Amino acid sequence: MWKVFADHNVLTLPSTEGLVVHRRPNLRSAWLLPACHGLTGSLTVIGIATAFTVPGVLFEGGWRERKTAAWLVAVARRSEFRELIGRLLLASEGPYAGAAYCVVLAKFGTAADAELLSAYLDHYLSHPDLDYDQAVVLGELLYLDEMLGSKYTTRFLAPAGPWGRWLEVRAVAALAPHDCRQAVQQLCTFVDETAEVFASLDCGS
Repeated sequence: MWKVFADHNVLTLPSTEGLVVHRRPNLRSAWLLPACHGLTGSLTVIGIATAFTVPGVLFEGGWRERKTAAWLVAVARRSEFRELIGRLLLASEGPYAGAAYCVVLAKFGTAADAELLSAYLDHYLSHPDLDYDQAVVLGELLYLDEMLGSKYTTRFLAPAGPWGRWLEVRAVAALAPHDCRQAVQQLCTFVDETAEVFASLDCGS
């Protein structure tokens, strides 16, 4: 994980309260200090994501930084970032990060997250010229429907509904939402496993 920050002008330094992220003009020529150096006690993922200045640093970067931030938020279940994640997903300002935002909302797993996904689909399924994360978002909504016992996807997947109309006018095939649902489920399992690993670490040993 440290290489991610080193490659993108983010310096991770230990402090008495955990890990603190600093921007550097050229981190490639700087030392990246090990996270556990000088720290005692257990290093849990909650502590990591609490100490990182995630919205002020990583979410302001490019797609790599934003994917890293989304990963930290998902693993630590930092639901206070829900609205920010929803705005970034809907804005779709750059490539590659959309699926990471989806995993975050899937891990939060509430009706509020399903509403954010529905808002995305309401907007982007009306734009067949934009091939963004429609299939992934719909797949995640299928996942949340299964988890919540809800029916958010019903109106999107209805015959001649928004998903069908979006597909009809596209020049190329799209990913299958049910395949995306399975991929989201696998990623959520991976997030859970990662959280368990971080929670078991003891940097003082």
